[in-house]
Amino acid sequence: MKLPLITAASPVALLLAAACSSAPTEVVGATSAAVVSPATTYLLPVEDDVREACRSTWTNQFCDVGNARSAGDACVATMLASGTTPECASTAAGCFQLLTAATPCASNGPIYPNPESCQAPVERTCAFYSACLEAQQPCGADGYALGYGEKYCSRFDVDDTFSTAGVAWRNAVLHCLQLALVPELPSADTMTCSAITDFAFDSHPRCYTEGPSICFLPISDITNVFGTIDGQDLLSLRSAKQMATVAATCVEQIGGSLFGFDEPEVRARIPEELRDRGALGDRLQFWKDVQRRGSVNVGR
Repeated sequence: MKLPLITAASPVALLLAAACSSAPTEVVGATSAAVVSPATTYLLPVEDDVREACRSTWTNQFCDVGNARSAGDACVATMLASGTTPECASTAAGCFQLLTAATPCASNGPIYPNPESCQAPVERTCAFYSACLEAQQPCGADGYALGYGEKYCSRFDVDDTFSTAGVAWRNAVLHCLQLALVPELPSADTMTCSAITDFAFDSHPRCYTEGPSICFLPISDITNVFGTIDGQDLLSLRSAKQMATVAATCVEQIGGSLFGFDEPEVRARIPEELRDRGALGDRLQFWKDVQRRGSVNVGR
């Protein structure tokens, strides 16, 4: 269950908080829960600059909602005191969303405290990329872990414009992409940064199209997915290859659905809004067009 957004304090109040609060990592270490909590709370940064500046804060778990709020607010206060003013600090929504999961929490601290914990990525969180992949093979801000995986995991995680079907797809994909990297962690330190990026990108099409498939999402969700990706990333050769593979899979999946359209088990797998031969045919043409031109028209 995702709780409401953290309420942001005014810049003045945040600056005062910075003057009398300890560093974000100290806030985390000083607020360990005395007893096991029935739930765990996570911070989800809503802007790239907050994600980068507050990485040592949001990559922790919290046994109490109040502790999570305080840690997030303290980090934003520190940013403001240093002269960095994230846009989210001036809004009522704040710079973090709170995610609370029904997972027992014994103490505040890193989501991934050791390499063994990286074997089980935590759903709807993005700390895996820095705490597990980047820690195993540091590739820096431009590497896949921080420059792509973490960046887009965080952006999509707080995107509230997805349809209900789009949210289910997003949650499944974010987890799938991390699970795909788990087997590579033991050998990541022997791989080049380019090899890590290639491996990660090769896993994208499968995660996009298995389980909940992007192929059957509303067009608004599909264009939102590709519209969220920065231009230089979307137009890279790796992205072009990825998009071509996704489009080819979608043509196959939708074509198969049209072929077996009259079979009850096939129709049951088709979203209700596409249970019409005309609508399904239009969707097939959409993906054929993507396959032909190699991109999604984000303005469509």
